[in-house]
Amino acid sequence: MNLVCPFCSLMFDANQRGIETQFGSEFAIPVLYLPQIVGLAMGLSRKELGLNLNAVSTKKLESALEVETLRKDRGGQ
Repeated sequence: MNLVCPFCSLMFDANQRGIETQFGSEFAIPVLYLPQIVGLAMGLSRKELGLNLNAVSTKKLESALEVETLRKDRGGQ
């Protein structure tokens, strides 16, 4: 899910675990801000983009997008 609104981040990212608990289901929908998506496309690191601060892990999404390959191709870490 891609967001531009800080309050939406709270609603969709931070509250996702509570919803999962309430319904006994796991959604694990990664929620990213638009600048994080652009940063991934540019090959910036997880730390630079603050992806480690997202409540829902983005690692599976990054793998699916082959983000590490993009970083290596651009000479990044």
